[in-house]
Amino acid sequence: MEFESLFNSTRLPLRDALLQLGGITIAVAGGLRLLVSGLRRSPLGKHLSKQVGTAIMVFSALFSNRAIVPQVPSFRPVPESIILSLQIGCIVSFAWLLMQAARGMRCFLDERFDVNQPDNLRSRRVRTQVAFIERIFDVIVVVVSLAVIIGQFESGRKLSTGLLASAGVASLVIGLAAQRTLANLLAGFQIAFTSPIRIDDAVVVENEWGWIEEISLTYVVVRVWDRRRLVLPITYFVEKPFQNWTRKSGQILGSVFLEVAHHTPFEPLNQELNRILDDNPLWDGDARVLQVVEMKERCVQLRALMTARSSPECWDLRCAVRRGLIEYLVKNHPDCLPSTRLSMVPPQAASVPGVASLNCRRVSV
Repeated sequence: MEFESLFNSTRLPLRDALLQLGGITIAVAGGLRLLVSGLRRSPLGKHLSKQVGTAIMVFSALFSNRAIVPQVPSFRPVPESIILSLQIGCIVSFAWLLMQAARGMRCFLDERFDVNQPDNLRSRRVRTQVAFIERIFDVIVVVVSLAVIIGQFESGRKLSTGLLASAGVASLVIGLAAQRTLANLLAGFQIAFTSPIRIDDAVVVENEWGWIEEISLTYVVVRVWDRRRLVLPITYFVEKPFQNWTRKSGQILGSVFLEVAHHTPFEPLNQELNRILDDNPLWDGDARVLQVVEMKERCVQLRALMTARSSPECWDLRCAVRRGLIEYLVKNHPDCLPSTRLSMVPPQAASVPGVASLNCRRVSV
């Protein structure tokens, strides 16, 4: 019993110190939590508080312990492993805090610059640049954090000194080894700030129609119309030609081709096109026209042009117009649809000049 009471009495100051540290940690974390909650009154603060709430509490707890533990007499002498662990924890949590703050800023900008708006050219440019800058920022934070953590060790400091001494040779070797990576990085900068492509651009690459879904540091993901994903190196959009249908505007000019007989009445068909577009909310009211683009031996080729606010809406509008025009021809002018027929010639007509002596002939329309 005396031994147990003696043990408890010797551990009492340490126990009190732990309770004090725990109280200080909870108080600091709680105060920062209230501060983060107060940020939610503004749109930017709402996104920042949602992303950095946990990270800032973890960092504040580790930082307060790192600052207070060496000053508590009950902890002296503090083992170097504990100090080193707290320092590394502070570095990692601070890096996490910075990356989460970048996430919150990106979420705020994504909400402010909505790509679902009809005129989304500026929104797509800003979101492309923000996404690229965020990835560059994450890489910088991770690299700097690892360098600082390595510098906390004695062997790491010696290694960094040796690397600095051979910086010329190392930079040459790294440059040769990472030549392709650096090319991708420079291509990413060029794409982000000269904007040959943006998020949600309608493009034609490798004979595939699709939309730019993701732009990373090394590759670009194109969402093809049938939901496939075409993954291309980011240098592809710098070195090779491609079609960008929304380079200057989100508006798309769509076309529908029809092949009809030579005797097709064009004016009623044009009126039907106008009626279909007037009744369809996907048409933006800008342009519409029915053109005769080519006269062939057996048919006439027509082209209906119409505009829509975005490429997905333009695709649906083209399908609706094509269906409406075909239904109109089937219902009102079925003889104007392309077909191959046999026309029977009466036997007495064979003696008429200019008429073949055969009893039947094939007429293609």
